[in-house]
Amino acid sequence: MAIRKKKTSIVGAVADSVTEAVSTAIGAIAHPADTVQQAVAVARRKVAARRPASKAAKAKQAVRKAVKKAAKKVRR
Repeated sequence: MAIRKKKTSIVGAVADSVTEAVSTAIGAIAHPADTVQQAVAVARRKVAARRPASKAAKAKQAVRKAVKKAAKKVRR
């Protein structure tokens, strides 16, 4: 027997997203402490994800600074 592909429509997709949003809102109202903990966890993950990028940027900046200093010495 052939597997039938699930048909999705715009109306069905909107209904699914509205249902999910409502259930998320109800869950947040029912359990505010859990919601705060989740928000803090997400914020920490975002900060942790930025750290390596900022370290790389600092390293690049240090290299540029060293190159500029060396170029100044050469000019003298």
